[in-house]
Amino acid sequence: MEINRNFFRPEGAEVKASSTPLDRIYRAYNADSIIEAPIVQVQLYGGAAAWKIDLEGIPGYVPFERSGLQHENQLKQLVGQKIYVMIHSVHRKDGDPYAECDRQKAVERLSKEVLERITLSQELEAVIKGLGDNKVYLDIGGGLIAEMPRQEATLSKIRRSLRSEFHIGQLLTVKIVKLDKTTGSVTVSRTAMLPDPWKTNQYSAGDVLPVHIVNIVGQQIYAEVVPGIVGMIATPNTPVELAIGDKVQCSVIRFDPEQKKLRMRYRQKVM
Repeated sequence: MEINRNFFRPEGAEVKASSTPLDRIYRAYNADSIIEAPIVQVQLYGGAAAWKIDLEGIPGYVPFERSGLQHENQLKQLVGQKIYVMIHSVHRKDGDPYAECDRQKAVERLSKEVLERITLSQELEAVIKGLGDNKVYLDIGGGLIAEMPRQEATLSKIRRSLRSEFHIGQLLTVKIVKLDKTTGSVTVSRTAMLPDPWKTNQYSAGDVLPVHIVNIVGQQIYAEVVPGIVGMIATPNTPVELAIGDKVQCSVIRFDPEQKKLRMRYRQKVM
């Protein structure tokens, strides 16, 4: 049975306290309001992929076309997380109620409000909703998705997927570094919130350090000591051929945090 959005209570009917999950679904439907519910799983609904969500014990279904996502394979990435939805329709099957829900409509409404309020350089908490090899996608409020390129996500220059450092559902504190309210494009940065590693680390001549080779330009070899600090290995003292990705041991020749320069001498490979 589908609820009529234009339903009105008969005159003289007693108004009873609405306390059951189904009552709350009815209210959300008729008020066109937004509710939050966890995604239980991805399954077929109406012959197509959809989220099954838990509306306080009553099943709800969000078809892919109402998910607000661009690709169907993204559905599984959000399983276990809570999402905002609006009730599109309510039905019964074998006497049991269930609801068809719309995340896209809910997110469009909330995202518009969030976009109007945020400002450039604002710091806020965000939740990771998607991960690529070189980009992170975060919900910065109300379902508004912001992008975070690799250079804004991590100080490390080591060539590895961001999936090895972050995970879906992770909460991060970020800063808005690019904002276009006309197009709705938002870029955020995690690295802008981190302390300068050249100021928080100290090395002295002779210190032995494990490092990762991150770049080779001609005869110049660059290695990362910690995320954000990359030094150059003195090539005349490198007796073996090195490649990007190698982990080696070096000794410090000179460390200049003011100029952000680190010079090292190769010692040996680390297996």
